[in-house]
Amino acid sequence: MTIGNSNSKPEISERQIEELRSRIALLEGKLAIRDGLEVLAGGIAHDFNNLLTVILNNISLMKLETVKGSGTMIGLDEMEKATLKARDLAWKLLNIAGNGAPPTSEEGSETAGEPALEDLMGTGKILLVDDEETVRMSTGAALTKLGYSVVLAENGSKAIEIFCQSADEGRPFDAVILDLTVHGGRGGKETVSSLKRIDPEVRAVVSSGYASDSVMTGYAEFGFSGKLAKPYTMEDLGRVIKAVLEGSGNKF
Repeated sequence: MTIGNSNSKPEISERQIEELRSRIALLEGKLAIRDGLEVLAGGIAHDFNNLLTVILNNISLMKLETVKGSGTMIGLDEMEKATLKARDLAWKLLNIAGNGAPPTSEEGSETAGEPALEDLMGTGKILLVDDEETVRMSTGAALTKLGYSVVLAENGSKAIEIFCQSADEGRPFDAVILDLTVHGGRGGKETVSSLKRIDPEVRAVVSSGYASDSVMTGYAEFGFSGKLAKPYTMEDLGRVIKAVLEGSGNKF
């Protein structure tokens, strides 16, 4: 029996090489699709959470002007319930993207009950930072209804400018709400660091739909006094701001 040369290398056919290349290309394509879906799901959920925040804020404001027990109030209650269910879909999309986890039950306004408006009312000057104009306007309106004086900013850089100007004029802010993710601008994490250098005692709330982001789960470690998970209702907003201003922090 002929053994042949022990130093000879096994031959790989062109067909095998081509098959290997095809399999590699297929795997790369699957990975690209998966990554693309994760990015797409995260982006959709982010925009969806902002939209739901606007809807919930406006429903809350409309309910304040509506007679209890009326047909309109019943309709608004049903709209609110449907919107809160839609929130679950947004959280599922964030889970697909690997960027979120549903907030605990104490964070949801549906399980926390609906306190009387007077229990949520407060006073003070609030700086609200969010890159979505509709979120700024609806949340600003909700804060105003709760008794606060509100100034709006679209990004962190503008917020720092306004914050410094107000401090120089002797009219400092009592609290700041910072959107964690700002497209094309300075977000909440970077902004709160700058604000802390200007005023170490600043009371800042981080707001985001990415509930499992490290800044949201460990907000105190990043210099925040509280967190506000999107989408939120006016009731959520009132609880968080009141707790932060009273120095007790929050769990919402």
